[in-house]
Amino acid sequence: MYLTDLEETQWQVIKKILKPQERKRKYDLRKIWNAIFYVVKTGCQWRMLPSDLPSWELIYYYYHKWSSLGEFNLLLHCCPVKDGLISLQPFIYRTYRRFCFFSI
Repeated sequence: MYLTDLEETQWQVIKKILKPQERKRKYDLRKIWNAIFYVVKTGCQWRMLPSDLPSWELIYYYYHKWSSLGEFNLLLHCCPVKDGLISLQPFIYRTYRRFCFFSI
């Protein structure tokens, strides 16, 4: 568990917005999101992700897939922030901005 990991309420918001297909996966999508947030917060390189996280290739694949589909934009516009309960929106915005810069 890392300080950058999503809280349960944050994950429920993402899951509700993205509506992922229910199917058997080797890695939980929450772990994928946690790894993306780890890269954003720590600034580490993809290949330097800790070994207890899924492989960097898999994390990058999902990041690229979600960013090209506009999933980060969707989360930015739909993420509710009420009474300070969900502080996810600024974090996603930083994620989106940082990776847009790196993908140039």
